[in-house]
Amino acid sequence: MDYLDLLTDPAIVLIVTGGIIFILGFAGCVGALRENTFLLMFFYLVLIIVLILEVVVFIVAIVFTQQTYAKVDTVIERAIINYREDLDLRNLIDFIQMEVRY
Repeated sequence: MDYLDLLTDPAIVLIVTGGIIFILGFAGCVGALRENTFLLMFFYLVLIIVLILEVVVFIVAIVFTQQTYAKVDTVIERAIINYREDLDLRNLIDFIQMEVRY
C-alpha cells in the first residue's frame, strides 16, 4: 500500500479532519465559556497555523504547477484503474462526474 493511497482515502481524510475540527471547536467553545486564556490562545494559534498552511500549499501549488498536474493525473489514473474494484471509489467518481459541472 502506497502512502498516497492512505492519504487520499476519503474515510481517513474525513476522520482526521473531523477530529481536528472537533478538538479545535471544543477548545474555542470551552475557552470562551470559562474565559480560559490558554484554550483561547490554543484556538487562536491553531487557526493561524491552518491559515498559514493553506497559503503555503496554495503558493507551492502555483509555483510547481506542472508537478501538481502530474500528481493529480497520477491519482486520477489510479482511481480509473481501480474503478471496478473499490465500491467507495466508484461512488466517489460517479458523484464527481454527475455533480461537478464546468
